[in-house]
Amino acid sequence: MELKSYKKASEIPKKYLASLVDAEIECWWSRPFDEYKICTNPNCKAIFSIEDIYETVANYINRINDELAKNFKCSCCNSKTELIYEKNKFLEIIKEYIKWEVSRVLLIDDNERVEGFWVLSKTNLSGAINYEFATRPASYDKEELLKSLSKELFWTEDAWEEQISLLHQIYVSHLYRWTWFWKQILNSILEFNWNDNIPILLETRYDSEFYPISKTLWFKNIMNDKYWYTCQYIPKKDYFILANKPTILKEISAKFSFYKKEALEILSLNNSFLTQKFYISN
Repeated sequence: MELKSYKKASEIPKKYLASLVDAEIECWWSRPFDEYKICTNPNCKAIFSIEDIYETVANYINRINDELAKNFKCSCCNSKTELIYEKNKFLEIIKEYIKWEVSRVLLIDDNERVEGFWVLSKTNLSGAINYEFATRPASYDKEELLKSLSKELFWTEDAWEEQISLLHQIYVSHLYRWTWFWKQILNSILEFNWNDNIPILLETRYDSEFYPISKTLWFKNIMNDKYWYTCQYIPKKDYFILANKPTILKEISAKFSFYKKEALEILSLNNSFLTQKFYISN
């Protein structure tokens, strides 16, 4: 396994792009994000994970139960289901997306399969709110999110055009998630050359394995949406201090359980969300 870094995502070799999309599929379409298939009944709109259909991500990778997935019906109303995103369309989106000011660190195995990724985008608040945080229907209240982020990050009522760094969800394949390799991954993030003195935003889910890590990395929750995703932030100056803190990896190990418990307590406010997830009508 080798960790490869690209400061400009547009420099990623084309041979990795299809595998990168596979890794993104495994991230967003498996638990806890669950955004693989959706019920076609507009009055239901239940969403399902890879595991709901294939039982395991490994079965999905090895194309086991493909026929079952193709004919999978909604367990809530027995309607047909469809893919939320099709891989070929998703690949074309990725090809365009990496032309922006984006950086990625890719995890490549001996067979040149992408086993994980993290993404850094330089954008402004308007781009983050209108695009990055608007992929789910009826998610955040845009005006409320703008007001909160403007106040916390820039001490103003409207920082619509102010620049930020967006640290996208970090994903590592289940094959490497709890091995020694995670320390190398975190070090790569902490040591990344952050050239601009601008705040950093991150969106994750409360039940994501990265939530306890981001909290230990001094990220602060600012708002959650209707699907219990949470928008977090950290001022650049705090992240710089953090990156130079020699004990941070030990702190993450020590505090992981504490913040994991915190996340579960937050989610307990909405027990139905832990059983079956639905998209909300606009």
